[in-house]
Amino acid sequence: MTLEGVTLAHFRITDKLGEGGMGEVYRAEDTKLGREVAIKVLPEAVAADPERLARFEREAKVLAALDHPYIAAIYSFEHAERAGASPAPTEAGDDVVEGLEPSREGDPSSPYAPTPPGPPIHFLVMQLAEGETLAERVARGAISSDEALPIALQIAEALEAAHERGIIHRDLKPANIKITADGQVKVLDFGLAKALDPSREGASAPTSVSLSPTLTAQMTQAGVLLGTAAYMSPEQAAGTEADQRADIWAFGTVLAEMLTGKLQFQGETVSHTLAAVLKDEPEWSSFPKDVPSPILDLVKRCLRKDPKRRLQSIGDARVSIEDYLADPNALESTRDTPAAPSTQALPLWQKVLPWALAAGLGLALVISILGSRPEGTTESREITRFESSLPEGLDLSVIDYPALALSRDGRLIAMTAEGEDGVRRIYLRSMDEVQAREMPGTDHARAPFFSPDGEWIAYFTNRELRKIQVRGGAALTLADVGQNRGGSWGSDGWIYLTDNVLGGVKRLPENGGELEEVSVPDAERGERTHRWPDVLPDGSAVVYTSDTFSSTEFYDDARIEAVSTATGEKRVLVEGSSMARYLTSGHLLFARAGSLYAVPFDTETLEISGSPALVLQGVFTSVASGAVHFTVSENGVLAFLPGDLDTGRRKTVWIDRDGVTEPTGPEIGPHRQIALAPNNRQMALISGTGQNDDLWVHDLERDTTSRLTFEGSVSEPIWTPDGKHIAYATTQEGREADIHWKAADGSSEAEPLWAAEPQGLPMSFSPDGRYLLIDRLEGSQVSDIWVLDMEQRGEPTSWLASPADEFQARFSPDGKWIAYTSDESGQYEIYVRPFPGPGGRWQISNGGGMEPHWSTDGRELFYRNLAVIYGVAVETAGTFVAGRPERLADGVSDPPFGTTFAPSDDGQRFLALINMEPHDLDHMQVIVNWG
Repeated sequence: MTLEGVTLAHFRITDKLGEGGMGEVYRAEDTKLGREVAIKVLPEAVAADPERLARFEREAKVLAALDHPYIAAIYSFEHAERAGASPAPTEAGDDVVEGLEPSREGDPSSPYAPTPPGPPIHFLVMQLAEGETLAERVARGAISSDEALPIALQIAEALEAAHERGIIHRDLKPANIKITADGQVKVLDFGLAKALDPSREGASAPTSVSLSPTLTAQMTQAGVLLGTAAYMSPEQAAGTEADQRADIWAFGTVLAEMLTGKLQFQGETVSHTLAAVLKDEPEWSSFPKDVPSPILDLVKRCLRKDPKRRLQSIGDARVSIEDYLADPNALESTRDTPAAPSTQALPLWQKVLPWALAAGLGLALVISILGSRPEGTTESREITRFESSLPEGLDLSVIDYPALALSRDGRLIAMTAEGEDGVRRIYLRSMDEVQAREMPGTDHARAPFFSPDGEWIAYFTNRELRKIQVRGGAALTLADVGQNRGGSWGSDGWIYLTDNVLGGVKRLPENGGELEEVSVPDAERGERTHRWPDVLPDGSAVVYTSDTFSSTEFYDDARIEAVSTATGEKRVLVEGSSMARYLTSGHLLFARAGSLYAVPFDTETLEISGSPALVLQGVFTSVASGAVHFTVSENGVLAFLPGDLDTGRRKTVWIDRDGVTEPTGPEIGPHRQIALAPNNRQMALISGTGQNDDLWVHDLERDTTSRLTFEGSVSEPIWTPDGKHIAYATTQEGREADIHWKAADGSSEAEPLWAAEPQGLPMSFSPDGRYLLIDRLEGSQVSDIWVLDMEQRGEPTSWLASPADEFQARFSPDGKWIAYTSDESGQYEIYVRPFPGPGGRWQISNGGGMEPHWSTDGRELFYRNLAVIYGVAVETAGTFVAGRPERLADGVSDPPFGTTFAPSDDGQRFLALINMEPHDLDHMQVIVNWG
């Protein structure tokens, strides 16, 4: 009997995730704390045995003490009566617009129907680990060492943490290991095999010998079989006493399966599989030739049948993997070879030279040093300049965020690049190596920067600040942030960052914690943003870009300021510039109009002296955000993207489902957002500089364009269902985006619909024009969805509010459903809920998604994942049903937010904005000993 739709205690079960020897697992909503959890319902044989139930509860308390980022936590052990169990009543205002009643059909299959009575239900409440299991990943084939080792490292760390507390997993296998969307491991079911102990129940034959739990007798005694046959240690298979070395065997088995894509021990039945564990050796010849010999040796040590000769501590496995990831060549070169004679370390430029030559690129010597040197420095250094292209299939992912970062010693360079799958990740390259390596688990990374010691890389995602070790492993989340604008890691143990488009510089401890204000924009001077911070080496001050958003000259009229971290005192350093970086030569490097300038800078007095000197021309610059794509190290390495100013040039086109484009609309310009009229003959267009955008209406049949707004800056245009008005958000007189609407033909003045506080953005009218969906920013961090009654014109009502970011809400053609974007899973995806509610919610996209649009007939949902448009077939009659996403068209402009495409009325083509790139983004230039 399924429990979907039932409420147990205060946990509302939404859907079933799976089942096995450990019980049935469900996804559920904790209605008290407003979070999703996993519910593991115990088998009735356990629940009906008081002795086993008591023992399970004791074990569960021990397991709940495990607190580790790579272990799925156990929150509580609960029980509930089956009789009368039913969905919890919806509280007023809970995801429902006040005054609107949801439909509750008298259907006996409805989730509102009571559950038949039965025995009490005992269940564990656990952390919900999203993502695929390692078993699902291995089913697609062998995993390369580069991808497998960071996963194995996290598993080892999880086991080590448990072993230190005397807890043994006993059933480690790929099916019990989840991998989240950002590459983080979550090990499931720690110790539950022992806790369940089904020695007194009969067991049915398993469907798969590789997944079948084989459990008998007391777990602490000899003569016990416990675990899953294919991953059991020989001592478990033989029924003798097992300790933590059984987990080490299972770890080796899992690692071997990742590297080969095959089970190492298997047979036709459980008995045959156990026999293979006891007497057979792994197929060492099945391991790929490129598996590093130190890793192969580690697997062999884990899979020794005699536990006394096996690797004795999982911590040793962790150290072996860490050492290899830190320096793969060191372990390979020292193994079975005599020690090499001591040699003097090569200077950096000699390490860089083979990298450039191997890339097949020419070198050019520069005869003069750019900028003056610190006083007393007389050393003459050879300046080397070269170009480096990315590996085939990668493009640097830039525009509004810096794409490059150098470590302070200049040995490592991190870059954000997109592969053929369109996902932006960090790629790391050592200056003495040819190839850059992908850093798994860094999906959707932007604006990377190094820790002072070069051991960590911090970076932003859509809504988080994370850090990851350069040697690999899982990324750790440090803070929730908004639409960020850069960070800098200080030697003082603080990370300085701008956590939103609007606002000042903040800081938080390098291991995570609360954000603290460092600078606050001066409202009297019209300042609205302090961005792209750079902390001085001693942490005494931070330099940053300050702007008012008041000019059409983008960031060329911004200023460079410094703020004391001790006193908060601010000082203006340079006018008409952006993106400053401090040089240990005693200079401040900054950008202006695509060129770099240097000026002497005193860090004690926070004053500059002399006149700025031109250092370098032709650096790629995003005029919309002020991001200038260069990075410098403390020992004289500079890397940059060559190019000119990116003015955000885009053009409008029709794209059909075969990817064929047809130009349409006005001339190429800094177009930002579009909206197609209900009649498909007009489009609303936001065009401008980013600080001063206006609303235009273009007639697609007559090819004429008229301007609709003349004051302030506007965004997010949407048409009324009758096509007579356009609603939009506008920024005037220092306010955050109020909502107005105006006749589409310009025959009337703008009329306010809602004076938003904080800001609100119009998203969608209901088909009858009665309701307007609004994205409302809450606390400058996350957005929630509100509904404005157009007949009442009062305050809007909250429709969906949670700790996650929900926005871009759009009505279905029949007005009964709302599609929206949310990052509740850790990345942005498309979801659907019924309107007005309550009801379930369905995830539409897979692997990321934004900007949902309904087809005119309501049978298809379209969305954008980066630059790709996807379509999903849906059924809305009765229960909502969604199909699989289908890739339809590529090349759409992919800003982080905003409307960039719209389907035609027949759903066969899309009106879209596409980028007009000013130059190739597949190479960078590096200068060594430049200043």
